Amino acid sequence: MEAGVELKFLKNRLRFNANYFDRTSKDQILSVTLPSTTGFSSALINAGEVSSSGFEFTLGGTPVKTNDFTWDLNANFATNRNKIVELYPGVDNFQFASFAYSGTQPIRVERRVGKAWGELVTAGIKRDANGVAAIDDDGFPIIESGHNLGSFVPDLTGGLTSTFNYKSFTVGFSMDFQVGGKLFSVTEGNLNGSGLSPKTAGLNDKGNPKRDPVSAGGGILIPGIRESDGKPNTTYIDVRDYYEGHIPYAWEEATYDATYLKLREVSLGYNLPVSLVSKFKAQRATISLIARNPWLMYSKIKGIDPSESAGSWTEGSQLPGTRTIGLNLKITF
Repeated sequence: MEAGVELKFLKNRLRFNANYFDRTSKDQILSVTLPSTTGFSSALINAGEVSSSGFEFTLGGTPVKTNDFTWDLNANFATNRNKIVELYPGVDNFQFASFAYSGTQPIRVERRVGKAWGELVTAGIKRDANGVAAIDDDGFPIIESGHNLGSFVPDLTGGLTSTFNYKSFTVGFSMDFQVGGKLFSVTEGNLNGSGLSPKTAGLNDKGNPKRDPVSAGGGILIPGIRESDGKPNTTYIDVRDYYEGHIPYAWEEATYDATYLKLREVSLGYNLPVSLVSKFKAQRATISLIARNPWLMYSKIKGIDPSESAGSWTEGSQLPGTRTIGLNLKITF
């Protein structure tokens, strides 16, 4: 089912578009494991049912319009909720993707019946109802498997574009954002494990270098409650043992809220005089200065741009996105 409305007011100076959808997708392409007696390891089948629903809104207008000046503004917002209704008889979970280093528990993207599409499940630090970490007798947080971190599908996406025209000049910009959704950062895991992350160095709460031996006042103290006796943890641990040998087994610690706000593009253009372009038998010519990816205004993941991630659910330790400034000449004949 899909329903929408499109409205225009004040001689198209104000525009509004709304759309609601509720869809069911059946007979998804799935790979199922087969018994070894068949002579095959897996087979592709058509099965399953996924329901999705959401809203899409567009609001636009021309707040100012004179003979020499025009300001156009457009914004859009979208939501999408989905649920795995059915997979295959006897199958309640179909793994979409996974990631792990040798010897570590994987982080998995699941498609589980009754759950949202794309939930991330992995190991994490054991905590009580108040979020306090459980600590073992050696001072390390206890790691347990099966933590559901939520779906990588965002709660809300949208954008904003604005254009100003004054005589022969045009100035414009575009922004986009995302609210919610989970993103697993391989960069964060690599920085921690290699000792390049700022959190692996500096001073501890005693005022001593973290990387000094624990016996010399170094190391770190993980806040939490000792599971064996219910008392606050007071045991300092070696910083390398923690970041290289312990926390990589809990990928939850490298998974973040992917909310961001970004200035995607800024441009300044000038329409060359018709008297000039007509000499070249052209109808129009525009020269523009364009900046792309000029400013990541906000990100919940420090140092990471979620909009430039290598995949929909993982930031694959790729190189940072580039900021470019270019000159464009467009000629219409």
